[in-house]
Amino acid sequence: MKNVAPNIKYRIFFILGIMLVLFIGGYFIMKKIEAERHQWLYEEQKIKYFDVQEKILSIKGAPFKNLVEKIYTLWGDMIHFINEPDSAFAYDNFDILVTRYDYDVFYIFDEDFTLLYSRNALLDGALDSFPISVQQIRRKMSSTFNIHFFYQSSRGLLEIRGATINHPSDDSRVDKARGYFFAGRLWDERFIRTLEDASNSEVILHQNYELTGRDMQGDMYLISVVKAVYDWKGDEIGQIEFVYEEPLIKKFNYFANNLFLLYLVLAILLFFIVAVMINWWLYHPLKILSDTLISNDHRPLDRMTEKNDEFGRLAMLIKNFFNQKSKLEKEILQREMTEETLKKSEERFRALIRHLPDYVVLHQDGRIIYVNDSTCKKLKRSKEALIGSNTLDHVVDVDRDKVVESLEKRLSGQEVKDYEIKLLDAQGVKHDVIVRSSVISFGEKPAVLTVLVDITERKRFEREIIRSRARLNAILDNLPYKAWLKDVKGEYIAVNRPFSRYFGMEPEEIIGLTDYDICPNDVARSFEKQDQRVVETRNQLFYEDKQPDLTEGEWYETFKSPIFDDDGNVIGITGIARDITELKTKQFELIRAKEDADAANLAKQQFLSTMSHEMRTPLNAIIGITNLLIEEDPNPEQIDNLKTLNFSADHLLSLISDILDFSKIEAGKIDFETSDFNLHELVNSIQKTFSIKAAEKGLKVEVALDRDVPVSLNGDYVRLNQIITNLVGNSVKFTEEGGIYIHVSMKKKTRDALTLQFKVEDTGIGISADKLQDIFDPFVQAGRSYTMNMGGTGLGLAITKKLVELQDGKISVESKEGKGSVFTFCLPYKPGKSDVGDKKDKPSEKALGSLRNIRILLVEDNIINQVIASKYLMKWGGIVDEAENGLVAVEKVKKSTYDVVLMDLQMPEMDGYDAAAEIRKLDSGKNSIPIIALTASALLEVKQKVMDVGMNDYITKPFDPVELNHKILKYVNE
Repeated sequence: MKNVAPNIKYRIFFILGIMLVLFIGGYFIMKKIEAERHQWLYEEQKIKYFDVQEKILSIKGAPFKNLVEKIYTLWGDMIHFINEPDSAFAYDNFDILVTRYDYDVFYIFDEDFTLLYSRNALLDGALDSFPISVQQIRRKMSSTFNIHFFYQSSRGLLEIRGATINHPSDDSRVDKARGYFFAGRLWDERFIRTLEDASNSEVILHQNYELTGRDMQGDMYLISVVKAVYDWKGDEIGQIEFVYEEPLIKKFNYFANNLFLLYLVLAILLFFIVAVMINWWLYHPLKILSDTLISNDHRPLDRMTEKNDEFGRLAMLIKNFFNQKSKLEKEILQREMTEETLKKSEERFRALIRHLPDYVVLHQDGRIIYVNDSTCKKLKRSKEALIGSNTLDHVVDVDRDKVVESLEKRLSGQEVKDYEIKLLDAQGVKHDVIVRSSVISFGEKPAVLTVLVDITERKRFEREIIRSRARLNAILDNLPYKAWLKDVKGEYIAVNRPFSRYFGMEPEEIIGLTDYDICPNDVARSFEKQDQRVVETRNQLFYEDKQPDLTEGEWYETFKSPIFDDDGNVIGITGIARDITELKTKQFELIRAKEDADAANLAKQQFLSTMSHEMRTPLNAIIGITNLLIEEDPNPEQIDNLKTLNFSADHLLSLISDILDFSKIEAGKIDFETSDFNLHELVNSIQKTFSIKAAEKGLKVEVALDRDVPVSLNGDYVRLNQIITNLVGNSVKFTEEGGIYIHVSMKKKTRDALTLQFKVEDTGIGISADKLQDIFDPFVQAGRSYTMNMGGTGLGLAITKKLVELQDGKISVESKEGKGSVFTFCLPYKPGKSDVGDKKDKPSEKALGSLRNIRILLVEDNIINQVIASKYLMKWGGIVDEAENGLVAVEKVKKSTYDVVLMDLQMPEMDGYDAAAEIRKLDSGKNSIPIIALTASALLEVKQKVMDVGMNDYITKPFDPVELNHKILKYVNE
């Protein structure tokens, strides 16, 4: 203030000086009158005030006081009523008291402010419930044992008094309140009149405005005493005015009124002067300041800050205030944003805790005060059951000391590491958990927030893994192989005991090492390359190697496989190795034995092929010449000799065929071809074939096919014909009287397959019991005498059994010596096409076709065979040219044109194979000529080789003239 010009201060002093002069003048004029008046009024009003106050207390306070004192004698019963409310008791004791003391409403509450009983004598439904929320006055009742307030209701002003209910033995009526009761009385017209009668005055109830007193009315000078009325908050809501007459001060009215007028005139004048001065010196600058504060625009203050007075200084302060306010608003906004963020974060944190899968428990003084949903779910208890319970009640006995010790350390400020305990749920099931705790402040007291991570499944998995690992280690250690596991860096993760024992180490010592740590460098590099190959290809690797430095033997078999994680990445390699030296030794022995066997078999095949060729070649000449002689109409005495010669040649050829068939079966080179065929036609054809020969011995051949046996089958027609022919041929051979019976029946049938049973029964010589088990062995017959009489090699039944078994069939025999034999075999077939025709109506296969104008090149080195073949060909009308070897044949094909070439295979200079190959290399028109091989070999290898070199077909020597005729016509016509 020292640096501020005192303009305003002087102005204020000037105004106050004028006012002081005016008031001092008036003061001296009225001093004596006012002194007497005030002295008298003081004395009289003092007496009246206390009289009225006593009446108010007696009328308003005494009834409630008496009511309290009366009820206080019933406090014990009152407390019992609060515990067990009884309407009859209340009516007998409280309703009468309330009615006696003129109260209109009455309420009784328990210590929790729960309404237990009420009475409404006003019959006003609006007051059936307590008019003010008890929670609003609860704080007031906590600091005092009684309360008094007014309430503005629809019926008028309701006066309410309340007090605590205490036991007579209670020392403190506030701290140990057992309940509360309230009594209410309506200040209506009737009650006002009662007050007037009691106080001998006029009572006026003023509501919702202030009252400063009353003036004289008529000839009376009235004195009023005003009593304020307060609501439950302590706010004034009205006044009670007691008005009484004061005649003694009437004589002062004239002087008082004149004095009042004088003072009124002076006040108005003074007010006008002060108003103008205040408006100019105070109101105007204050208005600027207020407008600035309202509009938040401090620019109008700039001119005021130039003045060096109080307002200038105040304007400067307000301007600085606005600057500080702006900064403060920014800080408040930022703080609000921070609080909002914290609030959201807290809400998320609460939601997170509530829905955490782990147990979350808050406990204080050994009692649980909060749990989340997961805790209730996992312990199978409700929140109500858990909250308030002892923490240790849910811990197994052996872990309780551990929990108590950790809590004491945590509450004392010591660090406590996570530890494991077992909890018990409501069903007595144990749960393994990890305990993590921290101390927080809750309700101004320390509490322990505990998070328990359920590891029951993990513990179970760990126990299972330990058991599995123990079993796995036991299995691996007892394997006769070396087993290991590596990571992608080549470090060993696990090895079994045979592996570590080889290196003279324990399994634990090898873990973490690489091949370079335990093997020579060159061997380690080899292993490393193999591992890289497994990782890169992501495939298994199997190899055998001769590694004497790394295995206990000489040969080593290794199997390596990649290990993948859940995403399909290679994370390691597993391997198994075993010593296979003994196995390899046996394998080499078997290979050598097989090679020896193959060499022996090859020698046998070569021998058979050579013998077959050498024997078939002269047989071809014998059979051919015999047939030519028979066809040339010989003398009758020569026919029997020619037939005998022809029979001997056929018998010899049959023996050769049996030996070759048995050789092929032994070598496993026999093939089966499937096609549709007519079963009935096949059986009937066999019957006709053997009927002629059987008739010569006075025998009959009969055939019986069951009705359910299909006509068409799908299978090997040739082999079935060979089997039945062998069996029927044997029966005809060893039967002298009676007959042979062929019976076909259905044994089993499904939609796609069937099994037929074939029986060949005869009435021949039979087979002795001691020979039955050997009858199907090769080169075995029923007896030596039979061989001498009937002939044969003893291979027929052996070949038959092999043919049946190679087609997944079975064959058996029943026989009695001298009574006959029954051969039974079963074979599986598939149903054939229904359109397989009956060959009865087809032209005879014995019919010969004309070879007229067909040019044929016959390549044959054997002169006799050459002559025989040429005679047949020319007899049929063919034009025949001959070549003695393959070399000559090739030259003739180059120079001449032929319709077909008949090519022998084994010839000097150039054999048939090479000759056929050379012909296929000739120019177009020459290389497509049909070539039919003439071979004395019946081996499959020969037939396959014939096809491989480009020949069209083959005929076995000695050839069947009809077959030769038909094949020439077939290829020429094509």
